[in-house]
Amino acid sequence: MSFSPTVKTGLMLGILTLAGCKASDRGELLGVQGRSLWFHPTPIGMVYVPTGTIHTGASEQDVFNSYLMPNKQVTITAFWMDETEITNNEYRQFVNWVIDSIAREMVDEDALFNVNDDTGERSINWDEELDWEEYVEEFRRYVLPRRRAF
Repeated sequence: MSFSPTVKTGLMLGILTLAGCKASDRGELLGVQGRSLWFHPTPIGMVYVPTGTIHTGASEQDVFNSYLMPNKQVTITAFWMDETEITNNEYRQFVNWVIDSIAREMVDEDALFNVNDDTGERSINWDEELDWEEYVEEFRRYVLPRRRAF
C-alpha cells in the first residue's frame, strides 16, 4: 500500500505531535509547588478602591433622548488611592515648597539654613527669602525650556 507525499507528511507530523505531548518533568516551568498565597500589604496612608461598574448616559425617565444617547457601561479595575484629599492648589503649593527646598540645598548658603548648635544639623530657614534672580545661571541647567517641558 503506498501513500501520497501529503499523507506521509501529515502522518509524520501527527506522530511527532503525539510524541511531544507525553507527560514529563523535563523543562516545563511549573512555579514553586505548595507555597502559600501572597497578598500585597496595604500601603501606608492608602485606601483600596475595589473593581466596579457604572452606567452612564440617559436615565430611564428620559424617553425622548434614550435613542440618541444610549447607556454606556464603564468598568474600572481596582486601585489604591491616597486617603487624604487635596486640591490642585494645595498640590501646587507642595510642589513649590519642594522646588524651593531643593534650590536652597543647591545654593548651600549658611544664611538660608538654621544650624543646631548642639548637633550641628542644618534645617531650612523658611524666614529667609531665596533670591532666584541671583542664582538664575546656576539653576538654568536644571530647568527645561518651556517648549521642551512637556
